[in-house]
Amino acid sequence: MIHCGEAPTTTTPRPGAVRVVSLSPAISSTLRDLGLDPLVVGRTPWCDALDPDVPVVGTLLDVDAERLARLRPTHILVQPPA
Repeated sequence: MIHCGEAPTTTTPRPGAVRVVSLSPAISSTLRDLGLDPLVVGRTPWCDALDPDVPVVGTLLDVDAERLARLRPTHILVQPPA
């Protein structure tokens, strides 16, 4: 490890920065644990680790494409079904 210690408690996105949609509760938890949850602009209804004010875009198998497009994500993170 190059850096040991606590992750920053907040990450403030800057204009043109990363905008993440998480379609996996497990990925959402990991993003939160890494202090990256402020970058998340969309989630599933089951992503309890994220702020409830983050818009729900649907589920992995049933995404609201219009809502997703309005959020203008730079990254969409998914976990394929088992």
